[in-house]
Amino acid sequence: MIAAVVPGVLPYASDRVLDLFHQPIVDVTDVIGSTPGLREAAADLVPAEPADVRHDPRFVPAGYALTEITLEGKRSAAVSVLDATVEVEARLPPRRGTLYSIPPQGETNNSIVDLDLDAPLPVLAAPGGAGPYFVGRHITVDRGELWVIDVQSRTTRHEYAWRLHLRLRYRGADHELVVPPAGRPPFRMTAFVAPGDYRQQYAWNLQGQLVAHDCAAARAACAATELPKVKPPA
Repeated sequence: MIAAVVPGVLPYASDRVLDLFHQPIVDVTDVIGSTPGLREAAADLVPAEPADVRHDPRFVPAGYALTEITLEGKRSAAVSVLDATVEVEARLPPRRGTLYSIPPQGETNNSIVDLDLDAPLPVLAAPGGAGPYFVGRHITVDRGELWVIDVQSRTTRHEYAWRLHLRLRYRGADHELVVPPAGRPPFRMTAFVAPGDYRQQYAWNLQGQLVAHDCAAARAACAATELPKVKPPA
């Protein structure tokens, strides 16, 4: 008896086993942080300098945020990302408790997708105002392949909590991937308020030192803190 292996059967069978056990067709990791530099805000007064503001749950990125989303293909068949929508879960007044501000130290912005959260219907947009990102393009990931999407979000008006809904196509069927998934906190960022309107600041001075200011007692010093002007996408 002669056994023959039909090309494509084993990869298909492998995918079907993973599908039957409801294994994800892509793995996703995400990281959000402030950009440019390190500028974060808390809703309340933080009387002591935070040890690690990037991972302090009291703080969220202010003005601009850069969200890095990494997709890894987990099937032998290609998985395509056809579209993405933005779900705004909450829209709140900007945080004005504590500002933590360190300007950029020579970093550059490598964002490939823009997101204006103040827009009536926020969408992922191609950089430079070239329209919605997924119009006329899609992303394809094969097994083991990594694809990174950098999303630069911005706001001048509110604090936002938001998630991305990615529309995937795998073996002819559409699937939805929510980032971050249900059960995890959403992405969150806030607009700046006028520097003098914060209650507390930790700000970089001209001598390269991080200086604390109680803004009720040193309003002029707080008001002098320079913040980047948040501009809408071009």
